[in-house]
Parts: sequence; structure tokens; C-alpha cells
Amino acid sequence: MIDIDGTLIDYDSTALPTKRVRQAVVAASKLLTVCVATGRSYPSAERIINALSLHSGVAIINNGAQVIDLEDKKVMFEKNIPQKDAEQIFTYLATRRIPLTLIPQQKILYITKNTIHKEW
Repeated sequence: MIDIDGTLIDYDSTALPTKRVRQAVVAASKLLTVCVATGRSYPSAERIINALSLHSGVAIINNGAQVIDLEDKKVMFEKNIPQKDAEQIFTYLATRRIPLTLIPQQKILYITKNTIHKEW
């Protein structure tokens, strides 16, 4: 199990693994199953997973809220925050302008210092 941000790549939403990292992961994959873990969503992590040629094992994503089987891309485990709780958290943080991103049912809700975007 390897962490993505800060381990395989720099903390950069556009970064991809270096050639040296890719080669090391490919070599390790010949000896054992290499899996990744990240706070990212699957769409954000997928291009990194593909760059590493990982086609088996699992990806632990969304800070552990989902586990994806890399062979068939199916969700093996998922634990979501209930809608009512998500709304309360969002409202609390929005009134204080505390940055946050929530992804309930594939909708993206976010708070920045200047913007509150909400679609329930």
C-alpha cells in the first residue's frame, strides 16, 4: 500500500509520477500486489493509477471512505456521511467561511473564502 500525495507524487493536483517512480512500481508489481491510498476521489486518482500501470489490487480513496477494485473498477466498500449530517456540517462551515469540499452523490459542494456553492 502506497500513499499518492507526498509519496508517489508532489502535493500537486496536476502532477504525475516520475519515470523513476513508475519504474519502481512496475518492478514491485512483478513481485507483489501494489495498492494505493489517497484522500483524492477516484476520478482524480485514476490518471495516477493508470500512469503507474496498476490494473489489479485496490485503491483506497476519499480518505478511506471508498475501496475500489482496480481490475473491474467496482466499489468494494463505501461509507458515506448521511445527507442530514453533511448538510449540518456544510452549513456550520459555510457560516464561518471555513474551506471544505463535499461530494455527496457525485455533486460537488464547496466553500472557499469568497464562494459558497451548494446544490442539495
